[in-house]
Amino acid sequence: LDDESRGFAFKSDAPLDMRFDRSKGITAEKWINKVETREIALVLTRYGEIGNSMRIAKQIKRDKPETTGELKKSIESLLGFRANALLPQIFQAFRIEVNRELEALEVLLKHGPSLLKSGGRMAIISFHSLEDRMVKQSFRLLSSPKIDEMTGQIIEEAPYKLITKKPIIPSDDEVKQNPRARSAKLRVLSKV
Repeated sequence: LDDESRGFAFKSDAPLDMRFDRSKGITAEKWINKVETREIALVLTRYGEIGNSMRIAKQIKRDKPETTGELKKSIESLLGFRANALLPQIFQAFRIEVNRELEALEVLLKHGPSLLKSGGRMAIISFHSLEDRMVKQSFRLLSSPKIDEMTGQIIEEAPYKLITKKPIIPSDDEVKQNPRARSAKLRVLSKV
């Protein structure tokens, strides 16, 4: 993420790549050029949690940015001073889409717990609300017993137990030492 040439950040000008693994998938630039405007808007809404995303998507599609600097200028030309508030969300949305991050997390949440031995633990650190929501819901479902709909009685105990009822978040000292930790949330599940 710190390598400016990878295109993850808008603070420097670099090719609009955003792939974690450069040997797979397509760059953010190619993705923007390949898809329809409505697909860009959908990604901005779904992964960036941006309202009025169609307006932004049209601007991006019209400008066809090739670098992070061009994408930033495109957004700034549309939103003016408000662009700085939305740029992190826009870059996050494109990064998530290009790398299929939530799909990978979904696979992990579906298959990972079954790999645990009795007493084994699965710990996941999430860095934004989309990831955290998926982990929270999955862990909650896995740790809930089956209930008889007629009687309300437990008919089968849950095969997993939540170790963390609420997420563990970094202390102020940790955030001072590592500012990226500020949004981290750790959730832990154990196999019974």
